Amino acid sequence: MGKGAVPRSARPWSRAATAAARLFGPPTLAGLIGLVGLPGCSELEPCGPLELSDAATLRDVLTPGASPDVAPVLALSDHANVSVIRMIDGDLDTEHVTVRSSSNTHVRPDQIMLTASGRRLIYRVGSDMYSVEVEDIFSDLFDPDEVPREGFYGIDEIVGTLRDGDWIVYRTWAMNEPTTPGAPGHASDSELWAIYVGDEADLPEQQAANFRLGPGHDLRVVAMGHRHVVARELFDAETEALYLIPVAPDPASDELPWNTVGDALLLTTGASFERVLVTEGPIPNPGGVVYDQVPTDALVIATTGADADARTLLFTVADRSLVANFEGGVVTSRIARETISGIDAVSPDGSHLAYLTPDGGLALRDLEAGRSCMVRPAVGFEHKLAGFAADGTLYFESRERQRIYDNGKHRTKTVEHVYAYAPHSQDLSRLTRDEENHRLRAAPPARDGDAPWAVVAGNDGQAEVARAGLSSDVQRTNVEETSYLALARASGEGRGDLWTLQSRPRDQAEGDQLLISRVGPDGVIEELHDHHYSSSVCVSTSQATGWTTPWATRCSSSSSPQDFLNNGLPQTEQGP
Repeated sequence: MGKGAVPRSARPWSRAATAAARLFGPPTLAGLIGLVGLPGCSELEPCGPLELSDAATLRDVLTPGASPDVAPVLALSDHANVSVIRMIDGDLDTEHVTVRSSSNTHVRPDQIMLTASGRRLIYRVGSDMYSVEVEDIFSDLFDPDEVPREGFYGIDEIVGTLRDGDWIVYRTWAMNEPTTPGAPGHASDSELWAIYVGDEADLPEQQAANFRLGPGHDLRVVAMGHRHVVARELFDAETEALYLIPVAPDPASDELPWNTVGDALLLTTGASFERVLVTEGPIPNPGGVVYDQVPTDALVIATTGADADARTLLFTVADRSLVANFEGGVVTSRIARETISGIDAVSPDGSHLAYLTPDGGLALRDLEAGRSCMVRPAVGFEHKLAGFAADGTLYFESRERQRIYDNGKHRTKTVEHVYAYAPHSQDLSRLTRDEENHRLRAAPPARDGDAPWAVVAGNDGQAEVARAGLSSDVQRTNVEETSYLALARASGEGRGDLWTLQSRPRDQAEGDQLLISRVGPDGVIEELHDHHYSSSVCVSTSQATGWTTPWATRCSSSSSPQDFLNNGLPQTEQGP
């Protein structure tokens, strides 16, 4: 279906039922409930205690029978060398591989990335991409220069990986070459493709291993599932279309035929889609072949519009049915289409969605029952974002009026605080201090016993650990120089770690520095690894061991020395 098949004037909200019937057939009962809208946000019933199970034990991410605790955590480059770091029994284990291409033995990569399974390291040099098995890198017989690698060609930019397995989504400018060969050009001149970099013997016979996504459409990827991609097509400043693209469907659960693989299947049109995510479904066959161990995709959740104009739509992936359409929006960052490190809009067990009501209240939606309840109404508060950590704790930001005593007088002041809410006990904890503005920077995978904590940032551009009763005398890091990685380990001491990646200014003797540290709930920052590099560094964090994004990052350069810290949606996927 081309652009002309979607009217520019289409607006689903004024004719929601008609549009749903035209696009999806007769709506289900749940869909009808969503289409007529929920009661006004002030009429939502208060939430009662909710027993949310925490994140499931990490699956076997290397090979059948292998421990997920040996999966890689990070990959870091230094000129023509890439270091791969993993955790074993709480200690770091590091090995190196030399970057080489078909024409050069030692060359600096343009991008590096660990696949979602943790089985492979890929790197791109110009328009060529190479894949190396992580197991080979850590082999006793390993030679950094001679490790086997497989080459793939015509790949100008790695967009990211599906949420599991070894699928890569990339762009190619093969038909419309950019000004600089091997360098990204305008996204509208490129083609979007998917390629499987694992063992093709793992794929079903009917599954292609390299194919174009959404031919005939000018697409921007906005979300990755385990087996599907969701992309936007921008028509004008006010209208977008949202598409579901099957990449590696499960024959047992997906109702869409195999010949739709790679096709852009229309979900809806609307205003700017500010947040889009794909929820996880069951694993088809946990004891089966590699392909059957990848979870299915259950729902596409999309928020269109912002603030008071926001609406959220829910579609089933199996048949693209619209099952809900309600007021309010999913907000996991103050930047559109991004998420604060360590949080997710959907609870770890997949049962509830955190969202903000049009008047700024904080609500939860039961995804199975199709009902919403109010956690904290907008009575003297305006909530700005919210999301669940791996243990089910709900973290959120709130802007509120606070009465303070200043120079012998009482006055009111608007402040921004960070809170933690325990759905099972309904305990609410304010983590930040009086009279100071703070925003959430990262959430840990687990509380410290019963005490919630988080990393927050103040107006001074410094980040620090915040928890109730914690002294303000804690270690701080510069917000602009730091990113975070929330790790959830299947075993070992503790239930998870929160790591920082902090860039340091150039040292004349040793070059630039990337410091990897563990942040403790007491505010202490423990240094784990000191990575020195010259002029440029590429970084990839692993989905196999942490709550991180599926996006490929750009390497730093002299003009953008901290690009590698940005793990949000790639610039080419943001818009025109």
